[in-house]
Amino acid sequence: MVFKVTRGADRMNKEMATELFQKVIPILNDLDVPYWIDYGTLLGFVRENDFIDTDFDIDISYNGVFDTVKILKALEQVGFEVVQDVINVNGTEFIRKLAINKWYKNKFAFLEIVSSFAHRKEGKMHKMIRMEDGKLLSAATPIEYLKDFVIEDFKGCKIRVPKRSEDLIRFHYGEEWRTPVKNGPKSISKTYVDPFMPVLLEDLILSE
Repeated sequence: MVFKVTRGADRMNKEMATELFQKVIPILNDLDVPYWIDYGTLLGFVRENDFIDTDFDIDISYNGVFDTVKILKALEQVGFEVVQDVINVNGTEFIRKLAINKWYKNKFAFLEIVSSFAHRKEGKMHKMIRMEDGKLLSAATPIEYLKDFVIEDFKGCKIRVPKRSEDLIRFHYGEEWRTPVKNGPKSISKTYVDPFMPVLLEDLILSE
């Protein structure tokens, strides 16, 4: 039975989250997915070397140049039930994110793998959220924070982490990111951009 949970109020179970993380990360590594841990998951890694107590989900981002369907098929092949979040931008559908939800009694763990596209002219990476009044709401991150990555150990896995992790965390959560917040940190980096035209994706994609 699935019960209702609320972001900012309910907390994922750390043991279930760790088990889920340890199953998914090796799949991404084997596929050579250009991913990185992001948002609250990155914050927890840097600040506490753990998932933060107030976290609702595991955040994994990846460069949208990678074939999302490959990730989807690999996850399904090992038995995961994957929810696809699809966004329609000017008549073209994109898989915005893949989500895995694990439940046991009143405990849960969520993991989201979210695509991110680069706009070279803006110098930003955009995570598509939704269309509103002809504009695309996205979570935009300066590309400079995501140019270089290092391999680190976390939860028994080898993970890809932005080399400028602290700068990225500061951009997401502000100068007080080192201080835990009662109801969890709130990202401050959402913005509206012109809608993506299919041909414009060539400019939005950061080449490997």
